Amino acid sequence: MIENKSLVLHPLDCNEQPDLKVLTDALQNLKFIESPLDGTPDSYLVGDDFLQLIIFLGCSPSVELAPSEEGKAFCHIRLIRPEDTPQFIISKHTNNPRCPSCRKEIINTKQVLEQWNKDKSIQWSCPDCDFSGETKDLNWRHSAGTASFFIEVNNIFPNEAVPSDELMSVLQEATNSEWRYFYFHD
Repeated sequence: MIENKSLVLHPLDCNEQPDLKVLTDALQNLKFIESPLDGTPDSYLVGDDFLQLIIFLGCSPSVELAPSEEGKAFCHIRLIRPEDTPQFIISKHTNNPRCPSCRKEIINTKQVLEQWNKDKSIQWSCPDCDFSGETKDLNWRHSAGTASFFIEVNNIFPNEAVPSDELMSVLQEATNSEWRYFYFHD
């Protein structure tokens, strides 16, 4: 579903199913996306203002923004609606989460995820404080996310770039939901 190295944006409301026409119009008006990518549904070339809306960290990144004849990986945008129910997305490089209340690192992440995969309604309880909540409520430190809709920015390594406040604001206006982001890297 999500490709090898990506920056993934998603609504905070994990049940949010944005109107695709409203969302794509907003992203095209912002010049975040351009024309659809040939032969790939819900995939777009990056728009003229992409480099102002995705802020690359570090000095002089080398970013391919269009397909090349050599077939090198390049940045493009995919709109992904995996299912009607929220999906929890992690990768091989997902960080151990932290408790959102006491901020202690959760060492038994594998056990937490195994329990959650068996019963999605299970509540996690912090052994160090009184917090109890769902797996999605944990602080995954930008390395996992839960949603019913994702915007994938392909060919971005973890911590290489972040979405601008302007992009996140336009997403919120178009969907009436706050947005978050994480990195996927397998």
